Amino acid sequence: MDDNLIIKDFGREKLMKKTLVNITKIKNGQEIFYEDTVALETEYSLLVNGQKLVRLSCTPENLKELALGRLYTEGLVRNIRQIRSIQIQEEEQTIYVEISENEKQRIEKESGKNTENEVKSLIESREEEPGKKEPIQYRNAETTMPEKKQRSEGNRIVGFSEIFSAAEAFFSQPGELFRETGCAHSCAFWKEKEIVCSFEDIGRHNALDKVAGKLLIQEIDPGDGVIFTSGRISADYLKKIIQMGVTTVVSRAAVTEAAVLLAEKYGILLLGFVRNRTGNLYAGQL
Repeated sequence: MDDNLIIKDFGREKLMKKTLVNITKIKNGQEIFYEDTVALETEYSLLVNGQKLVRLSCTPENLKELALGRLYTEGLVRNIRQIRSIQIQEEEQTIYVEISENEKQRIEKESGKNTENEVKSLIESREEEPGKKEPIQYRNAETTMPEKKQRSEGNRIVGFSEIFSAAEAFFSQPGELFRETGCAHSCAFWKEKEIVCSFEDIGRHNALDKVAGKLLIQEIDPGDGVIFTSGRISADYLKKIIQMGVTTVVSRAAVTEAAVLLAEKYGILLLGFVRNRTGNLYAGQL
């Protein structure tokens, strides 16, 4: 992690992610009154160099990882050295991220792109449907996609049995939020035979972004690792994983045709419906 990175959290010491509500349960024609545990949903605005990028509807936990991971999986940053500071203002429900001018200029020179204009382009090109709370998708996401990445020979996965064993270990132990509310997706990064990190969120994209943010902060190379997710794999979800440089994706749920086509294009090993040491191979090979 970059020692020069400034992280400030002006919110409470520990944010809540669940609460109790009074409900009426209907069972066998009878009404039963009691308290139920439900997941909290909070909206935060993400500002980059003073410009509003997106408004996130999320579980109010691990917001630093969520914000930095979002920039990472959208191709706006490549490493933690590009981040100068991040501030979380809970009362304002705003996350401020500053990108280093020196690092920004270096990346612009290497890539031939202007980061400032790219951010503006993303902001100007987004379309938010009335009442829609899901993370906004960008029309020009394809233009920022990295080159197809090959797996290295030194850290190859032995076989599907190894993947299925790791998946069973992860999926068989759902996180606290899901256990208590049934209202959370989970995502984990697995590498060198162990879970490096895992997160929960009410949104599957958010859970993935939190994983990405953690890897970015700790400067962990995601190459030859595996993403495990409880949610379905759509093309927009897979684009985020490709931005990270991960080449193996395992889901407990379904995949879309667009995701299969994208996986084939970028050489991604894509597995769906992975349960009880079985799964469907939609694209790629070991």
